[in-house]
Amino acid sequence: GDEGFLLALGYSTQRGYGRNHPFAGEIRIGEVEVWIEPEELGFPIVIGDIEVTECEMVNQFVGSASEPAQFTRGYGLAFGNA
Repeated sequence: GDEGFLLALGYSTQRGYGRNHPFAGEIRIGEVEVWIEPEELGFPIVIGDIEVTECEMVNQFVGSASEPAQFTRGYGLAFGNA
């Protein structure tokens, strides 16, 4: 997969209007185990692994008369090497 596509998709879907542009804080790719717990066994077993890509986004919220300026965070997870 193209890592640039994931970043562009994150920017385009989170951008909003005006000067609201998030920053991709971190993009990670790895494998996670898939577990199930059959009632017959009573304990969890691993049935396989899947590759996932996750992204943490940081954005600035300007604030208002009642709320100070602050940073907000976003998180995304996709299957595969996105």
